[in-house]
Amino acid sequence: LLLMGIVTHDQGRLESSLDLSRRAEVLLRRVGSPERHARALGDVAISLNALRRRSEAEPVFREVLALQRRVHGADHGDIAWTLNNLAWCLHAMGRLDEAQPLYEEALAMQLRLGVAVAETAQTRNNLAGVYFDRGDLERAGREWAAVLEQYEGVFGKGGHAAVARSLNMVALVAIERGRYGEADPLTAEAL
Repeated sequence: LLLMGIVTHDQGRLESSLDLSRRAEVLLRRVGSPERHARALGDVAISLNALRRRSEAEPVFREVLALQRRVHGADHGDIAWTLNNLAWCLHAMGRLDEAQPLYEEALAMQLRLGVAVAETAQTRNNLAGVYFDRGDLERAGREWAAVLEQYEGVFGKGGHAAVARSLNMVALVAIERGRYGEADPLTAEAL
């Protein structure tokens, strides 16, 4: 059920993903380890958030975070990822003051743990989005440039959607600064 929930989510079948994740969560609450239960509950929150049911997703993310902190104690990759996801949920609701410190905590934890670059890049990308939404183009541009460098290091310069999205984010900052000459080759490369 957990795996089917992930696959259907990746296929964009979000209602099916939510249903499968909820079914897995109910079973794992009874018979699974607290860690596996937290994983299933996290998938429920991710599905709710993807369905833009953010006010329902927020308390579930918070429950997952509390459970993970009990299970893992201090720094753990699962905690960092849940912090990122909770921040993403709050960010999407326009609650930037709450989202930013969660992104920062997640990123610091990921860096301490040495988690995969693709994961830290995702959190850094989200944090840059908060900076951008706050009008801090300097920090947003710096973070998105770092994300682009990380993704190019993992995926190469061409042929991956993460690299293309990062090129567009760097271009977006250039456009906001009125530097269209800088943005044009970035958007062309992304395309």
